[in-house]
Amino acid sequence: MNGVKHYKYFHAKKGHDIKEIYKKWEKDLEAAHKKGELKDVIDMCLKGRIRITYREARINHDGKRTNELGFQQEIILHILLNNLITEKPKQRIIIFYNFLSIWAHLNKFVFREMKNNFYLKDNKNNNPHMDRVVFLYQGHLTKMILTCFLEFLKRQQKKKNIKPDKIKLKEVVEAISNFESTTNYFWFIYNKPSKFYKYNYAINKI
Repeated sequence: MNGVKHYKYFHAKKGHDIKEIYKKWEKDLEAAHKKGELKDVIDMCLKGRIRITYREARINHDGKRTNELGFQQEIILHILLNNLITEKPKQRIIIFYNFLSIWAHLNKFVFREMKNNFYLKDNKNNNPHMDRVVFLYQGHLTKMILTCFLEFLKRQQKKKNIKPDKIKLKEVVEAISNFESTTNYFWFIYNKPSKFYKYNYAINKI
């Protein structure tokens, strides 16, 4: 919603020189900018392939992964490009992405953990701590989506594309604020680790 900048990659066809194509495109872009054209193209660079940075442009991707970057890295590159995160949240995203992806791709480890920690058939275990962690993840992910959506609404309102209901918006903002104040001990993407986490880390390190 708030990724107003985008990358798009171009490879040279067989028999064509990527460096020569880049030189031509670079001159064409410079000439276009002088004329006040192609304002949605911000930047261009060559790193084995031509990478063009667009602003506010609807880029149609073919859905194929590139050879140079994995899916996870592509997500993160665009988030950094739009200044939605800094280096610390980037590292946390990788950690939580890897952890949560375990539950998305079922295997023996996941089934064993579920059986040990959740109430399943023929299993009388009841782990309130694990249940709470699940709710905290759901809550914080929902909060992040709502916060992004509110930023999107603000941008659309400035452009006079929409006129949101101020009363309903206030209710959502208050709900987010209440949730944050009661669950800020949960260390997630943007939260700071609590003193307990720091203490626990120090003890384990010793």
